[in-house]
Amino acid sequence: MEEKSSATSSVDNSNKDVKDEDNDKKTDLLETSRSYLQALQSVCKNLLLTSNGAISKEEIRSEVRDCTEQEILAMKFIMGKLQPYLPSKTASKPFISYLFAC
Repeated sequence: MEEKSSATSSVDNSNKDVKDEDNDKKTDLLETSRSYLQALQSVCKNLLLTSNGAISKEEIRSEVRDCTEQEILAMKFIMGKLQPYLPSKTASKPFISYLFAC
């Protein structure tokens, strides 16, 4: 009976090791994804604040060379939706002054 329990405990230990490795891989993947998304976010922010109009695929490619076509289209879509909410670069007053005028 002790042989069964020792065999069972060794199997349980190996299962725990496999689960720990899987959790480590998932954590590494999440960290990699998170850092990549933060990099793409900073590229979007930089392009939005420095561009003077519509942002082209070439501008995105010049900032991020290892982007896939789907990522470029997603970034272009997101920036297109955010662009109308950016303050005008030629505005004479800061946006906050309009809030206090009401």
